[in-house]
Amino acid sequence: MKPSQLVAILALCFVVTLLVSHPVAIADSTTVVKASLTQMPVERQIEFRRSIGFRSDVQYVQEVEQADDSVIVEEMGGVPLTVAEAEELRMRMDLEESGNALVSFFESHPKLREAYGGIYLEHSAGSEDFTSGGYLVL
Repeated sequence: MKPSQLVAILALCFVVTLLVSHPVAIADSTTVVKASLTQMPVERQIEFRRSIGFRSDVQYVQEVEQADDSVIVEEMGGVPLTVAEAEELRMRMDLEESGNALVSFFESHPKLREAYGGIYLEHSAGSEDFTSGGYLVL
């Protein structure tokens, strides 16, 4: 088996293990609130949402901001998200952190290091029009 094939198989196994072993949950630092003084302006919310591939049309952003069950993510500047969006964001952040272990693994094995091409998490893939949300691509 070629080193590049081994790298692909190991990376796939690693990602599947991460997805199975990391239950998706809203972080302790998020709070469900009706209103918050720390919420960012709508224009910044739209910019943030576009950068991560979440739906970002003005009407939707305002609806989320005004919803009683919005989750304010303080660690991201006070952006209001739906519960599902907050869970998706937490999963992506956890996956990014866990990806560091994969990088360390390949860097510590000389034979695999030559075949390892790196990883990239594309937060806005599948959301070219910024209205339907994005997908996490590894």
